[in-house]
Amino acid sequence: MAKVIRYDLEIVRHFSLDIVFLQLGTNDISDPSIRSALTVGSQLEDLTKLLHEQFGVTVVCVCQTIPRENAHLNVRIRTLTDYLRVVLQPLPFAFYWRHGILEDNTVIVIARWSSSEPTWTV
Repeated sequence: MAKVIRYDLEIVRHFSLDIVFLQLGTNDISDPSIRSALTVGSQLEDLTKLLHEQFGVTVVCVCQTIPRENAHLNVRIRTLTDYLRVVLQPLPFAFYWRHGILEDNTVIVIARWSSSEPTWTV
């Protein structure tokens, strides 16, 4: 996490971002011998809290990792998804975003942010 703070998060501080979207790629969970899906989920939870508490981000959206045509990888993606839904639910500044995904893995994202009501509508 120190490396992320040092090299990547200064841009968040510089621009004083209100909303941050985190999109995790499959490289981060493709090799279970390096990191388990639960470890990656825990790291995302920590990053989400850090963005809010230390960088003043008002809303953190953690986006679904897009499934691939690999059954073993998709099991890890489902485990990560289940974990993130549970740990992000009590955080009032964070939410889990499930992409609309077509059969050919095309991702559809249609959303509208309402500043009067802090929720996303699809």
